[in-house]
Amino acid sequence: IRLPQRTKLLNIETSDMQSDAQRPGVITLSATVRNHASYPQAFPLFQLTLIDAKDRPLASRTFLPEAYLGHKVEPTDAIAPNNEINISLHLDSGDLNAAGYRLSLLYPGS
Repeated sequence: IRLPQRTKLLNIETSDMQSDAQRPGVITLSATVRNHASYPQAFPLFQLTLIDAKDRPLASRTFLPEAYLGHKVEPTDAIAPNNEINISLHLDSGDLNAAGYRLSLLYPGS
């Protein structure tokens, strides 16, 4: 049986993106996601869109749970009820010079 996948009950509590002072073009995205459901939920996909100063998309990428958790995710792995997960992704943004970002959660097929 598939774990519940209700994005309306997941919330990005905090997120931040910083440039890596040691490595030009590398950014670090950090985020905290809370499962507000009273039951466990499957780990969502993260969709990151880098934007320019006029809020226009420069690039977009969707990350599977394995990418942000750093290990293989089993079908029974879940975000516990009323619990948080913290993620950190190090990304090479090249010469995009993004002014900001949008981050959203989704499930396959939603």
